[in-house]
Amino acid sequence: MRKGSRYVSDRFAPKGHDLYSVPEAAPLERHFHDAVGPHTRRVAYATLFEQPELMRQIVQRNVHGLQASVFMAAYPLAKKGLTRFLEIDQERVVSSIEQTRREFDAISARLRDGRPFLLGDRFSAADIAFACLASPAVLPPQYSAWLPPLDAFSEPARARALAFRDTPAGAFVLRLFREERGRVVC
Repeated sequence: MRKGSRYVSDRFAPKGHDLYSVPEAAPLERHFHDAVGPHTRRVAYATLFEQPELMRQIVQRNVHGLQASVFMAAYPLAKKGLTRFLEIDQERVVSSIEQTRREFDAISARLRDGRPFLLGDRFSAADIAFACLASPAVLPPQYSAWLPPLDAFSEPARARALAFRDTPAGAFVLRLFREERGRVVC
């Protein structure tokens, strides 16, 4: 994540549009990498492991047919490996949901002054990092890969996503995906 944003900024940002122009951008990006990403991933995979049909649909719609077939054939092994790697168990999932809420509360508080972006008036690497790493919590329709509609998820997962969407931080993530994704700055 961090290398990607720096690469994009250094290579493609027009003069005056550096994603790291505010000194706080890099530390905030690192914070989201560590304090948001592992938690939203853990909850997302735990949710999908409870609904294997959704996992199958996601795989079939987002990767080539052969890759999808291989993944689904290896799904029990992949699930076991990911469960171990992401440390998915009930206690950690609950803790990750709480950690995500704390981060959403902090971002919501930051946005209360009306600023359009996390560090003020300019879009930065911190905005990209938070939006991308928080996206599994809010499931933005403009996500780069196909995701099932919200009503396909279990009631607890749907309620959780709606609750996150209903915060200023969640609305911020949805706005960034809707308005900034794919936008070209010249």
